[in-house]
Amino acid sequence: MNFFYRSARVASVVLLGLTAACSSSGSDIDTQASSSNQTQSTSNRQAPVPTPPAQQRVARTTERSALGAEELRTTLAGNSVYVGNPGSEFAAVHNTDGSMAGRSWGSGNDESGDGEWRVDDNGQYCRKWSNGWSAGQWGCFEVYREGDNLQLERVSGAGANGAMELKDGNPHDL
Repeated sequence: MNFFYRSARVASVVLLGLTAACSSSGSDIDTQASSSNQTQSTSNRQAPVPTPPAQQRVARTTERSALGAEELRTTLAGNSVYVGNPGSEFAAVHNTDGSMAGRSWGSGNDESGDGEWRVDDNGQYCRKWSNGWSAGQWGCFEVYREGDNLQLERVSGAGANGAMELKDGNPHDL
């Protein structure tokens, strides 16, 4: 069973997307809403990404390290990510100008959104959606690559851990 499907089986699908600007200190990043905020409107949903439980964070080992800043910028710029689960799919393109576009569809739902993305000097991928995904907050992630899959581990802000498939260009015409 490949990495993506193993992560998807363990995880529940939530809305997330990639992208945006955050400082290296993370001091300008809002933290993700706590469990005390049980009622979220549809505008606060995150684009779909399999989300491992908090206790199943990605392990850091000597054999595996997060992508560096330049490698991550080159990997994402002009390319897309995709998550597909039965009844729920998500794709986002990372434009070279730091903008992004995404779409979530399936189970009678079809939503689109725009946002911003960047990679900070520490190699953290940061993104913010303008349509309310991830509550419209910045989120920053360490990104690990395994073949055509990118594994995101949240460092600060909004969003969830998850695996996404890297796609060349914009195959979903976003």
